[in-house]
Amino acid sequence: MSPPFSPPPSPLPSRPTSLAALGAAIRRRRELLELTLDALAAATGISKPYLSNIETARSPGPASEEKLKKIARALDLPAAQLLAAADWLRAPASVRRQVAEGGGVPIPLRAVPLINRVAAGSPTEFTDLDYPRGIADDYVEAPDLPDTPMTNAFALRITGDSMAPEYAEGDIIVLGPPTDIHGKNVIRDGDDCVVRLGDDANFATTFKRIYVEGETLRLVPLNSSHMERVVALEQVTGIYPLLYRLVPPRRG
Repeated sequence: MSPPFSPPPSPLPSRPTSLAALGAAIRRRRELLELTLDALAAATGISKPYLSNIETARSPGPASEEKLKKIARALDLPAAQLLAAADWLRAPASVRRQVAEGGGVPIPLRAVPLINRVAAGSPTEFTDLDYPRGIADDYVEAPDLPDTPMTNAFALRITGDSMAPEYAEGDIIVLGPPTDIHGKNVIRDGDDCVVRLGDDANFATTFKRIYVEGETLRLVPLNSSHMERVVALEQVTGIYPLLYRLVPPRRG
């Protein structure tokens, strides 16, 4: 479905300050084309509530690449421009500040050990956290900024689809310790973390959005076809918060 007329594409912020700024730009473009949310939903196959959440910044993060391409096509916008704006918001705030304030100064990188895979699905056995610190068969580079605890960081490759569409199989996630250098807990409800269970579960690990509820931990997938799981905190032997996500090139 094409818009009824096609005015010149509205400029999108290449470095939006927030999800709200990006959502407002999308809404302005839709209104310029005199499209209702119902019409945009019909043109993209994306539900009206989800589109409303994008425009009002009630979604937890930028929409997936696939959805953004559909929105760009329906609104007659350059897809690359919309994807670049979303990628800017996906970058950690510390990286955005460094880029914005650095005046072109290169961001320092650190070699992070890539030590295994983690299931975005049912917890699976995982033992490679026994690598000596900083030692692995492979390494990835990630930004090394002052306010990011990279000293004990490690990387894992995602398998499974329970965290789709925000995370895809093959993405590499860089994780850090649950406390900062001062011993302060850095994990918050709603963070995406790798959770390691105890010997009753063969030290299985899983990658999920987490919520602490009393003496239990709720493990929430982003893919609605997967079920939530609640485990006792006493069964948890490690929680490792996401620092960065490294995304391989998408095809098509």
